[in-house]
Order: sequence, then structure tokens, then C-alpha cells
Amino acid sequence: MNPATVKLLRRIVAATAVCLAIAGCGVNDIDAVYGKRRGSPGGDSVNGTAVLAGMFENAGYRTASWRRLSPKLEQFNVVVWTPDSFELPGDEQREALESWLARDPGRTLVYVGRDYDAAVAYWRDVLPRTPAPQVMEVMRRQATAQARFDSESAAAEIDQCCDWFTLKGTGKRTVVRELLGPWSDGISAAKAEIEIGMRFDRPDSKQVEKWYANRVFTGEKPKFERLLACRDATLVERLALPEWGGSQILLIPNGSFLLNLPLVNHEHRKLAGKLVAACGTPGKVMFLESESGHPPVLDTDPDTKAPTGFEVFTVWPFGIVAIHLVLLGITACFALYPIFGRPRQPNEESLSDFGKHVEAMGELLEATGDREYAVGRLQEYHAHVRREPVPGSRSR
Repeated sequence: MNPATVKLLRRIVAATAVCLAIAGCGVNDIDAVYGKRRGSPGGDSVNGTAVLAGMFENAGYRTASWRRLSPKLEQFNVVVWTPDSFELPGDEQREALESWLARDPGRTLVYVGRDYDAAVAYWRDVLPRTPAPQVMEVMRRQATAQARFDSESAAAEIDQCCDWFTLKGTGKRTVVRELLGPWSDGISAAKAEIEIGMRFDRPDSKQVEKWYANRVFTGEKPKFERLLACRDATLVERLALPEWGGSQILLIPNGSFLLNLPLVNHEHRKLAGKLVAACGTPGKVMFLESESGHPPVLDTDPDTKAPTGFEVFTVWPFGIVAIHLVLLGITACFALYPIFGRPRQPNEESLSDFGKHVEAMGELLEATGDREYAVGRLQEYHAHVRREPVPGSRSR
């Protein structure tokens, strides 16, 4: 595992262990954004995919994040789709991905269902180590996360088929205590913490026939292979068609052993390693991130090579406008901010300068607008204060 992945795992472990260690402090909130590989929030989320991406990179893959399906998809040989939605994959998205699988042998689509929220597990694991004054707050946050997850999952279309699988509800969540299938070798079910709620069941014969009616297929029917299962449900299933030429879809009902927080568990990392190995020869992997409404399918790629730095000055008409704005900004900076020459100390006004009092009295007398009153005040000042002859009068 590369250093970046190890560092992220350590941050997640540290956050789980010590976020409530200081008694008397408020309970720290967590990043629970779902299905993101990078960004803030998202990169360090308990529900993120950064650790899984790090495992792909450690195996020799180059990783990228994308939010749409477009011709750029041809650059990748693996797609990991972690939708933040309980909706089944749409017809348009499935057709685009199936066409991508068929155009080049050896491609892999990993589809991870939404039926898991690591935020609930986080607060549940933190609760036993919580100082007494903060127990109620942690219980409240756990209940809030659970209620939010239950509300979102309750809106899922149960017993609906999307060609690849039929979504089934179990009515309760259980922790898997027994693992079956090829991927179970070397994995301790007792040490793992895989949860199962909704299941991905294989389509029945009628649903497969309907799938064939809507597609132009030749050859054999779809092949399903259980790679990892428990007694009541399939945890990882491989789906392949002869038309795909060796390409495959790996169907996983939830991310309870693939998201950032679950990958703290060593058994989960071993399972994730089996997933990476099943994707074949290392190349480029796209982490497809989508929310409700599915990722858009585009016929052409938008212009992602936007001018950066000085390149913007070469684009008409933005270049001319940018040059004038830059010149205006430079002029404003010269006018407002710099001090030219040697700094000078301004003369400080003395608070004991009697001349200031005289000037102030003159301004007050002028403000009255009464010349006779002003002259009278001056005469009174000379006669009684300075005891001098009044200006303009003859001495006796």
C-alpha cells in the first residue's frame, strides 16, 4: 500500500479513536460525503473511495474521477461506479457502459450499490469510547445518521430489475458471519464487518428474455458467477456476455468493505485487493461519481482544455478584455497601495498651541454673522483681559 493510502488510513483511524478523547469539549463532526475520491469535503470522508483508489494506484493503475459518460471513457479499462443514490442504473447509462465493455476485451465495470452508510458505523464504533458527558450527543448523531439512511433507503424501488440484477430487500440489516465462494479463501468472516441489507439477485429467465429483446445479442445468454457470498445473499457477482469479449461487470450490493472507513479493517483490505486483482492488467481506472438522476451520457466531450495562465490572452475576444482588465488593475494598485520615495514622518499638531484657540474663536465669531457682536467681544477682551486701549478708540 502506497504512503498516501497509509496516511489516509491513519487519519481515519485517528479520527475514530480520539475525536471524543478530550472530556468537556464538543463532539467533532465528520465528513460523510458519499462516493467521492477526492475534494473537500469528500476526500477524507468515511464514505469516500480514496483508500480504494490508493490500492488501485499501488497495483499500477492511474486513477481519475469523472461525473459523466462520454467518449473519454475509451481511455479507461476499469470503471468503478459508486452512485450516491438508491436508484437502479438507467437504461441510457447501462447501454453506454455495455457498449464500452464490448468495444475492447478485458474491460471491467465495478458497480457498488448504495445500501451502506459508514457514518452510522462510525458513531456506533465511537460510542463505547465516548466520555460520559458526551454520550447523549453521540447517540443523537448516530440516530440522526441512521434515520437519514433509513429514509433514503425506504424510497428504493424494491423488486425492480435493471437487466444486470434485481434489487431485493431483506427487511433488516445483518452482519455477515459466514463467507462462501472463491474470494472467501484466506478471509476471516469473524474479523470482517460486512453488512447486508438489500440484495442483488440474478434476473430470472423472463427478465433475461426481456433484456435480449431490448438488445441486439448473439450467442449465449449472460453468465453469472458468484465470487463472494454469504448464506442468504451474494456479496460479489461477476456478469459476462460473449459479446463483451472477456469484459465483465462486478456487482457489489454495498460498500461495507470498500469505502474508506471499512477499509481500516484488514480483512476488508484483503477483499479489496482481490477486487483490484480481478480487474486484470493495470491501466487507467475511472471513479464514476453520481448522485440522484444518474450521470449524463454525452456524444462528445466538452472542451476541458480551458485556457490557464497566460493562455487566456490568446483567446478572442477574452484576450483583449483580459489585457485591459490587467492594466486597469495594475494602475489601481500603483494609485492606491504603494508609497513612493522615502517615508516621511508627518508633523504632529501640538495640543497646547494657543493659536489654535484663537483660530477657533475667530471661526465661532464668524459663524454668528454679527459683525457688531464680534467687534464688541474683541473690545471687551482688550479692555478687561489685556487692559490695552481698545483698537480704533482714543485713549483718555
